Formats: sequence, C-alpha cells, structure tokens
Amino acid sequence: MGKDFKLKQWSDSWLKTRGVNMLEGIVTYTPDSLVQKFAVKQSVDKISNNQLREQVIDIAFYEADMKEHIIKNVVIKPEQEVTEVKVDIKKPIVAYQINHGDHTYAKVRYDARSIEAFKANMQLIKDPLVRSEIWNQMWYHINDEQMTSLDYVDFAIK
Repeated sequence: MGKDFKLKQWSDSWLKTRGVNMLEGIVTYTPDSLVQKFAVKQSVDKISNNQLREQVIDIAFYEADMKEHIIKNVVIKPEQEVTEVKVDIKKPIVAYQINHGDHTYAKVRYDARSIEAFKANMQLIKDPLVRSEIWNQMWYHINDEQMTSLDYVDFAIK
C-alpha cells in the first residue's frame, strides 16, 4: 500500500473496530456516456462504532456489451471521505463496479444507471465471481433499505 503504509495502524482499524464501510461511486458522464469524472465516497455504517479505513480496490467500468475496463489498486485513504479516481476510457460506459474482484470488506452502493445495466445484461458478464459480487451487493441494497425486495426479484428474473 505504499512506502508510508503503517501495518499496526491498518490492522487496528480492521481488527479493533466493528462495522462495515460503504463505498459509493460519484460519477459524471458526458452526453455521449463517457466518464468525465469519477470518485469513490467512503462512509461508515450508521449503527456501529465504525471509522473510515484504508482500502485498496479495483474498479470495473462496463460498456453496453459488458466488456470490462478495470482500474487496479485504487487506494482509499481513511483521512478522506472522497477519493478522486482518474478514468481514461474512451468508450461509452453503462455501469461501474467498485471493489471488482472482492479485495476488501465493504458494502457497495450502485447508482440507478448501473443497476439498470446489470439488470438488463447480467448474463453477458462472463466471470461467475463478478456476477456473484453484484448479486451479493444488490442483496445488501435490500438490507439497507436502498432497494425493495420486489425490485430485487425483478432484478433476479431479468
């Protein structure tokens, strides 16, 4: 995680606190669906004694045919709530997936555009781990009252 990485501080933040962090994309698209600006917002679970944590994640961006463009090893620092991410993809994007590859313990919030793209094209995602991650995070949307169970069923049967 870099030359300034402090193992004890990092391990204490994970092992001596409870709760799960939320990771949410903040995205701006151009009129032709290119990603103009992207950031990851980290927040804490409202019901626990939690704190922002250092995270290292991959982020996948998807074209309409669900072709992935992956940005690897994005470092989310505990001292900042929002982390800007440089995205240099010259293709229209329909969805993004924070924590691609499931490298950190966090709940992920999808925007409406990504949810609709996943609902319409989940079968085009070839990697079963990625599909599983998306299903799992969608379930958390229900638990956290971000999605109704009927919306989830609609998502599941599409």
